Amino acid sequence: MTDALVPNITHFLNNVDPFNKMPESLVRQVASTVKITYVGKGEILDPCLNSTTAQSVEVEESEKQDKYLYVIRSGAMEQRESDGVLRARLGAEDVFGFTFLDSSVSDQKGYKAIALENTLLYLIPHKALTSIFKDSPEFAEHFAAQAQTRLKSALDVVWSNKEKGLFIRTVSEVASKAIAIVDAKMSIQEVAKEMRYKKRSSTAWSVMTVS
Repeated sequence: MTDALVPNITHFLNNVDPFNKMPESLVRQVASTVKITYVGKGEILDPCLNSTTAQSVEVEESEKQDKYLYVIRSGAMEQRESDGVLRARLGAEDVFGFTFLDSSVSDQKGYKAIALENTLLYLIPHKALTSIFKDSPEFAEHFAAQAQTRLKSALDVVWSNKEKGLFIRTVSEVASKAIAIVDAKMSIQEVAKEMRYKKRSSTAWSVMTVS
């Protein structure tokens, strides 16, 4: 890969989790190690064995033992367990291959990734990540093989109010005190107008009137 592509890859990775939790200098370091691979629709990628049915991808013998983290630049893929059961469907900016960063994972415990459409992948060498984590161990948990560890590390990040997503913010931060009080005999359309235009509320409280 030429150095001219590094700024573009860095910009892309800066918006992809978990790379967006790292300083840009480290993301740039990661970007400089990226290998770019094209996988055609229907072609199969085996992250555990670092092999593929793609005719356009040539894997050197010396690279077959290497492990990679895969980032989907464009396109779509699905993961299938060894028994054919669907594991996940992934699109642009999704990352997979965390499982195979664990050296104890065998082919039998792994899965295969199938291109649902023509897909462009960024391959990040495991050894490059290991080198970075040796100097910056505080980012290692974001790339852990176990999903629960990555989730915990994501929740432990200190977000600014501007950066907080709905899943991290507290109920008190997103709750609205505006509640539309409506009559039980009102139509759905009338209630919707009351909620939207008068109270700007997502909640309606129905009151039964006794004549």
